[in-house]
Amino acid sequence: MKTSPNESSSNAAPVPTISSIGPNQAGLAQQITVTINGTNLANVSLVSFDLAGSEPRSGPAGTINPATQTDTQIQVTLPICQGGFTPVNNAVPIDITLVVDGVSTQLPGLFTFQLPTVTGISPAVGPLAGKTSFIVSGQYFTGAGDVLFGQASTGVCKVLSDTSISCQNPNQGTAGSVNVSVKVQGVQSTNQVPFNYLAVPAITQVSPNNGPVGTVVSLTGSGFSADSTVSFGGTAATATVVSPTSITVPVPSGVSGIVDITVTAAGGTSATCGADRFEVGTGPFTIPLTLDLRGANLPAGTPAYAYIVGEVAQPGGVNDFYWFNPATQLPQLMTTGDNSNLAATFPGSSTLPPAAQAALAANYPDAWANYSIPLSLSAANTINLATINPTNVPGLSTGTAAFSGRIYLSLGLPILPFTVKSNGYAAPVPAAAASSVAGALCLFDWIEFSFDSNQNFNGNTTQVDQFGLALTLNGTPPSDPTLIQGVLSQSRAEIIEAFSVGGTVPTPFGAGTLVVSVPAALAGNLGTPTAPLYVYPKGTTHLRLMSPNNNTASATPDATLASYFDQEINTWYANWATTPVVTFDPASKHYTGFVPTTGANQGSLCFYSGQLTSQPTSPPAFVLVGQSGENITSSDVWQCANSLALPNASAAQLNVGKILAAAFNRGIAGYSLTDVYSANCSAAFYPTGGTWNTWAQQFHAVSKNTLAYGFPYDDVCDQNPSINLTETLSVTITLAPLG
Repeated sequence: MKTSPNESSSNAAPVPTISSIGPNQAGLAQQITVTINGTNLANVSLVSFDLAGSEPRSGPAGTINPATQTDTQIQVTLPICQGGFTPVNNAVPIDITLVVDGVSTQLPGLFTFQLPTVTGISPAVGPLAGKTSFIVSGQYFTGAGDVLFGQASTGVCKVLSDTSISCQNPNQGTAGSVNVSVKVQGVQSTNQVPFNYLAVPAITQVSPNNGPVGTVVSLTGSGFSADSTVSFGGTAATATVVSPTSITVPVPSGVSGIVDITVTAAGGTSATCGADRFEVGTGPFTIPLTLDLRGANLPAGTPAYAYIVGEVAQPGGVNDFYWFNPATQLPQLMTTGDNSNLAATFPGSSTLPPAAQAALAANYPDAWANYSIPLSLSAANTINLATINPTNVPGLSTGTAAFSGRIYLSLGLPILPFTVKSNGYAAPVPAAAASSVAGALCLFDWIEFSFDSNQNFNGNTTQVDQFGLALTLNGTPPSDPTLIQGVLSQSRAEIIEAFSVGGTVPTPFGAGTLVVSVPAALAGNLGTPTAPLYVYPKGTTHLRLMSPNNNTASATPDATLASYFDQEINTWYANWATTPVVTFDPASKHYTGFVPTTGANQGSLCFYSGQLTSQPTSPPAFVLVGQSGENITSSDVWQCANSLALPNASAAQLNVGKILAAAFNRGIAGYSLTDVYSANCSAAFYPTGGTWNTWAQQFHAVSKNTLAYGFPYDDVCDQNPSINLTETLSVTITLAPLG
């Protein structure tokens, strides 16, 4: 017993004693009433609950009930336990101080505050997504502020009683067991109980992936449990769970077409993906790519071909290149052995006059591969995209490991030549000089696309390199006519006429600068009146329009186009020398560019992370100069390359480069540039009197939905004509009439 030092007066009140306390323990915030039994208690005016070993009256005081106070008993409502203690065996030892006439008597070891104790949780399992309602059992939960799953907080909980808490658990990144604890007054329970997060089922393979009702299907995946259920497009099936990674199930009745198979277990329901799809029927699983030439009004007998080529990234930075073989109806690896056609030779050459043979021979400067797929003019042509799968294309996955390629379409006698190199393939891309690049004497165009292992399709129509044919692109799901890309308000002939001599497009873009005409030796009827022979569809006078991007990259670029942006670049460098340019895109956020007038980077565009008003003294994050140290040039803007897209540049530098490339192409270079579709991203494109890419402006203007790919980074601000299909059901490419 400890007493105050000045209590020795002969008139001092009798010293109080405690014989028992009931109850003699409580939770940290459990403000219950306790009964103190003893002697000399009638005049006690204060009862404090002090941490063991501390000074009398240093702890919080309880509330005495005077109506029940006698010389042998006091009833006191407990205070909330204060912090600063060191628990002993999950409890806080307390000394009780009784005050009579100002004299304190401290009696040790008679009471304890108990830390929360967790004894159970129900249910004890749940999915990774969380939001499972559960009850935690234990003791001393009054005043609980949180329930923790590992270190993750559940947020709002409801304390049902001192022994029960109701909550919902947080989500968890990985499956497995975590310890559950309770916090009261910020103090975490030392004893914990496990909760097991169950993996969400996932299907990685369906075998077979097609067949009639009743076909027994094997599902491979993970997270399967004995209580798993299976459905085909929402129709329940009777499944047999073989193991946590294997289920067998017959196709139930009432299912038709292509459906997603899903597995539901305690961990949740499997997410749909390309790997879980099944097609009810007798044929192979099919995702039709339709090439429709029926509305193009082509003369009967016109040769027409498709070519599907692409690549898949492999570990180590080496890509595999594929072509679609119409004989096997499968994608096939390209090899140099495919170059089985001799240089200067081509099918059908013997039917042409010597001058035409000589002219077309230049279209085949090297040994080449014939990857053509003959097309019908009178029926829809269908190719199965579903054959592009991990079985046929090893390494196929999602993201950068998707199949990335082109779907070409050519008309007329000349077939597009692909000369396969030891490190890949050379795609047929036209150049200013008609015979300088393979394929330049073909009448053709293409769709760019990617297709991944989840059967997601992304594709776009493009005029980045040329305009040869008017192609439209659509697909399902969804089936929405407003999503068709590439629909033009003018015909192919009208668009080419606008760029021709006397057309409406101003120089240096118009007046024939970018027009590639059919060579005289290949024009018109090369046969006889009774046996006409045309290299290209009858009436064709032009092969294509060359884009400024290709013109300025050729060996003989137009001189005015080659320096077209020089003055605009110089003007904005001078402007940025006094006021910086700030760029923004969602991935890299803000970067600020300065053109210093002195120092190591004098005259160059230097970028720093963040929104800044003055140039820091620290080195810049990057400087936009080319590989030889030159500042942005007109060629860089046309090609969206070199200083604007250096090899091995950081993601932030590439993002800034494409924003600047788009700004110069659109004539909107300024002090605040963004790659987010907004008012300042679209309202002022191609301003009157400005310097901008008229080629791109023209194709945006004739596109019915205003979207076009007129230069390589025309996707800045979502201006490109793309379709994005999740779990593709079909893709359709349609050829518009030439005239």
